[in-house]
Amino acid sequence: MRGLDAWLATEAAVVFARRDLPEATAARLMRGAGGSLPREAQLLRAYRDAPPSPLHERVAAWISAQPGLFLELGCGLGVGGDVARERRIGLDLSFTMARSYLGRGLVGDALDPPFEAERFDNLLLLNVLDSCRDPRVLLAQADALLRPGGGMLISCAWAWHDEVTPVAARITPDQLRRALAGDRRALGLTLRYTVEAEEDPVLWRLRAGPRTIHEHGVMLLALRKSAD
Repeated sequence: MRGLDAWLATEAAVVFARRDLPEATAARLMRGAGGSLPREAQLLRAYRDAPPSPLHERVAAWISAQPGLFLELGCGLGVGGDVARERRIGLDLSFTMARSYLGRGLVGDALDPPFEAERFDNLLLLNVLDSCRDPRVLLAQADALLRPGGGMLISCAWAWHDEVTPVAARITPDQLRRALAGDRRALGLTLRYTVEAEEDPVLWRLRAGPRTIHEHGVMLLALRKSAD
């Protein structure tokens, strides 16, 4: 990983924390060490304890229908549960998420992934386009890693965060659709995909607290990369 020192500045405390510590004790220690465990623990609960949602059902069904090896960029815990977990590799900057991923989790930057071109049969970009530094770079990397004829599944809530994605780097649903169809003017990328299925919105649920559930309407695109 490039910029390893910067990554360790926030992740080292999580990496080296004992996993058998009570959560409250670990949180106090991490706050004192400048680590990110309290934030990561909160995110982990939001994903892990979320109730079932239509998005997870759609993703699981799509994965079940695809042969070959999957890569999920910005994987979190892995949307769709543990379906085909033996064929799924997840890449995430968060050590906590990568360690908890339901397939084979690896720590790494989705904008600079450590894989060979056209290495994967299927790509998953689930709720990550609006949660990364540069969606254009993420799309370009995903396209480079996917073999011709491979499948890609994209979901996005279009819920931008000022501290994550600069306004100038953000894209729109229309730009995404045009770019995937081959319009280089849309995002400055050369992409050629066929839309096999589209649903908008699809409900995605996250747990915000013991009695609070957040519901997001996300766009879901099932795509096939041109084999030419």
